[in-house]
Amino acid sequence: FKYDTGYSIEILKDRKFIINNINTGYSEMFVDKRGDDEYYKFWWYDENGEPTNCEINVDSFYEFIPVDIDNDGIYEISCRQYVSLIGHSDGLGYVKTILKYNNETSQFEIIDTKFEGYN
Repeated sequence: FKYDTGYSIEILKDRKFIINNINTGYSEMFVDKRGDDEYYKFWWYDENGEPTNCEINVDSFYEFIPVDIDNDGIYEISCRQYVSLIGHSDGLGYVKTILKYNNETSQFEIIDTKFEGYN
């Protein structure tokens, strides 16, 4: 079982991309300034220069930090996951997810999400 944190990516023209999160409604556009033009032409765009339909690869959690985000005396969990596009070595950055335990449902809920890129 893999805990899906709900991230997706949309590739746009001119090295731009949007990271979305279905659980929180988070959506933010970024410009990738890494690499040379050949890299982007080969992986991100088709022969007509149109963006390809890539899926974001989200690794398992590599960091768990207890933090009281809402100052209610009960700690939430700040988690991080490495993200890439084409292969594992093609890292874009990482996503940060805040989990809060819900006593009524006995489950963790995603209450905040964010992407932090390598640019």
